[in-house]
Amino acid sequence: GNFQNPGLTATVRAEEKMVGRFYYRRPNAESSADVFDRVSAFWEALLSESNGNSLLMGRRDRYDSCLLVTHGLTIRLLLMAIFQWSVGTFETVFNLNNCEHITLRKNPESLCYEICPSESYPPRFPWATRPVWVRLKSLSPKPETAEKLRSLKAFRDSGEGKRLGQLLRPASNEKKICLARTPSRVESAEEGGGWAEVDRTIDELERQEMLECSLPFTVLDFLTLKPPRTMQFHEAVRRLVKGHQLRGTPEEQYAMIGQSGVALEDVVSIDWWGSTVSHRGKMLHMLMDKVDLTALDLD
Repeated sequence: GNFQNPGLTATVRAEEKMVGRFYYRRPNAESSADVFDRVSAFWEALLSESNGNSLLMGRRDRYDSCLLVTHGLTIRLLLMAIFQWSVGTFETVFNLNNCEHITLRKNPESLCYEICPSESYPPRFPWATRPVWVRLKSLSPKPETAEKLRSLKAFRDSGEGKRLGQLLRPASNEKKICLARTPSRVESAEEGGGWAEVDRTIDELERQEMLECSLPFTVLDFLTLKPPRTMQFHEAVRRLVKGHQLRGTPEEQYAMIGQSGVALEDVVSIDWWGSTVSHRGKMLHMLMDKVDLTALDLD
């Protein structure tokens, strides 16, 4: 039976949603992050030849296959460790059903393991869906939201707003960096005087404006998008299905592709992060998706 305190499950679900499924640690239990550390160490011990204590390598008997029978969460975390999934990608992947399995085969050219759908059951990649918000040109924000945002930005950018911002800005020798997009590159510059409360309110209003111009969709079969997956705009739009928390089998969900009613030319952007990231954070993500920042010195 279930001997947990009444109401604990509802509390845990609410806390888990706020913290995230990967990092949340249930009472008297491990978080997925804890298990990830253990399965990563296990994978290293299974194949490493460096310390002479490998579970498979360097033994007198040679094996062509290795069968791991374990829990669905452990399987997903092991795949996360092997393929270096981000936390966001891990949280899109569904648990396997009873007796389902995933087969990995080593690519002799790259010397890396790859998922082999044809030898897995069901014969496909692990099922993964990612809820997103799609901003559409055909939708407009509420007039009051647009007016509040316009007025607040006008005040911030006015001479009086800048003067008050400088007066209220705490003294600090720390250099702040902002990224400005130009047609050909990203430029770094020292951030001007800011008014934290005003900036936070503007960020929240911009987030609200984006939400009012967006509709909820789900991107199907997320794992099979080519990494970096959030950059695959056209393919992601093709896989959109209306709503979040879809029901039905993967096959039933796949049958809904093409019924979203969204035209590619109507899509402004895809918000992959929802309420977990600020508006400025989302803009920076989208900027980094379009511009190579690897050579940019932010020191």
